[in-house]
Amino acid sequence: MEQNDDNAFFEAFMEWRFAIMQNMNSGYRSHDCSIVKTEVVSGSADVVNLHIYLNEDFEYTDGGTGYAYNVQIDMQVRDVFGEYKITKIVFTVEDFYGSFCEKMAAIPEMMSAESTEENLSNKLDFLITELEMLRQEMDEVTQEQIGNVSAVEESISRAASYAYDAGRGVQYARTYGDTPNGNFYNVDSGDCTNFVSQCVWAAYGGWNSTMSNTDMINNISNKVRMVPGVWQGGSGGGMPNWESVDSFWSYVTGNTGNGPRATGYNNGGWYTGVLPIDISAGDILQVSGDGSSYYHSVYVVSVPGGSNPSYDLIYVAQHTYNYSSRKLTDVLGANGRYMRQMRFHAGTFDK
Repeated sequence: MEQNDDNAFFEAFMEWRFAIMQNMNSGYRSHDCSIVKTEVVSGSADVVNLHIYLNEDFEYTDGGTGYAYNVQIDMQVRDVFGEYKITKIVFTVEDFYGSFCEKMAAIPEMMSAESTEENLSNKLDFLITELEMLRQEMDEVTQEQIGNVSAVEESISRAASYAYDAGRGVQYARTYGDTPNGNFYNVDSGDCTNFVSQCVWAAYGGWNSTMSNTDMINNISNKVRMVPGVWQGGSGGGMPNWESVDSFWSYVTGNTGNGPRATGYNNGGWYTGVLPIDISAGDILQVSGDGSSYYHSVYVVSVPGGSNPSYDLIYVAQHTYNYSSRKLTDVLGANGRYMRQMRFHAGTFDK
């Protein structure tokens, strides 16, 4: 990287992130990163502007794991005597980066006579000092709440219950089945559970058909009808409970806290263990070839009427490949003959 003001700002951002992790007693045990796509936006013989997309898999020191897919980075590189140097790098969809830029901009110039790099260093020291003070305050509040059961109960009671609106989930599935919602990341190699989580999120009230794109972005950014750190998705990636077939099943069928709740049926059983008459719009079905390794999730969008329906008349929406309406029998024929079902109920969310 070239030594310039832009890169000094980026290095300060990384130092601030490390300081946050240290103050929260957190960190990575492992962090694997791979480039999935590089796009040339513009350029000349000497300078090139790039969009780079990364996939990340990481494990925290406490044993937790996480993923982030299609993380976009804007980068400018310059040819310096046959060797490319990074002249500027920006995380364009990273919440932390935007927050850091706002915080730094809000701090007045520390000393006008200082160089940009020295001024930046002083601002960073100021932010890290504030961070350490905030950590101390959090520790004090935690100790007070441990000794005050009523304060903990009051905090828990803030969550409200929300009905599961299958009709709204179906609307979302039909709207974004064929063409993915660009406000969420898209996993090219397997987006099925990421998509059905979005449908569930919509059914609980995170989305409606009259919502503006700005309001949708705000809901996603503010984790409305999500469970931060547990069940959430967005433009930069999602939690395993949001995007993994098995993690999603285990989470929603066993959840007793905030977030989506569902009753699971026929786990490990042949598909005929879920009768057509028992399948409803808004249900999620997962299929397997052997009854133990489930690898595909679909969202039910249409079921036939009458007292003797058939699998052939049930339609689902799915991703990878993308369909807003596909026969369930086609899914079974392509993905296996074992099928389990999730029927959703009211759930509680903080917002």
